[in-house]
Amino acid sequence: MVAELKQVFSAVRWEDWLNAHKLVSFDAWWALQLGSVEEGNFDRGGWSSVIRFERDNRFFYVKRQSNRMTYRLTSFPIRVPTFKIEFNQIQRYQRHQIPTLEVVYFAWRKVGEEHQAILVTEALEDYRSLEFWLQGRETLSFYQRQSICQAVGHAVGKMHAAGIVHYNLYPKHIFMRLADFHIRFIDLETSRSNFGLRRKKLRDVETLGRRTYRASKSDKFRAFLAYQGKRKIDSGIRKDIDLMQQRSTRKLTQA
Repeated sequence: MVAELKQVFSAVRWEDWLNAHKLVSFDAWWALQLGSVEEGNFDRGGWSSVIRFERDNRFFYVKRQSNRMTYRLTSFPIRVPTFKIEFNQIQRYQRHQIPTLEVVYFAWRKVGEEHQAILVTEALEDYRSLEFWLQGRETLSFYQRQSICQAVGHAVGKMHAAGIVHYNLYPKHIFMRLADFHIRFIDLETSRSNFGLRRKKLRDVETLGRRTYRASKSDKFRAFLAYQGKRKIDSGIRKDIDLMQQRSTRKLTQA
């Protein structure tokens, strides 16, 4: 059966590496036989899986799927693989210089009635999730904890200033490198444009604050000040905090 290649992308900086390891084609990535790192998804009439792949001490996550489709939000909605949405969002974040994953390879093809897609990203080897740092598995100095809060606040503020709301901003979706407090956002499929509605942006911040229950109140204030680009709490910040606390209370009551 003839395969119709709908889209293919390979990062320029990875082209020599891909050629050297004969990983320039859809078939090469599709044929990899490695164990999944998590239980596969079987929904939307299809399936998807994730494998961790190592070659020459370089590590990658290879996501493959078949007939797992969703609607692309355009003037004329069309059904596309869910990895297509993720790929688009990663590129969008990068256009705005918001740190996220690096795509090595993406492709989507149709074989008969089957839609297949592959998304390959470089693993964040030197990073750990904010959830990891908050669990206290490593002892952090006051300076490190302060710097983490400021880095997270600045990064979320930059994302919102670019008109992007994450809509799924959990500690496990923010990765940080402790050496320089560099942030990376992941799990971007639910991200949406938002240039005006402040309450939508505050929903992101409230979600993150509610999920970081191991963080102290001082940590959260420090992160929110960095998010606002301010040094002291003023009436505007107090109003925003009140709005977020009201939403948190509603969420906890409904749980």
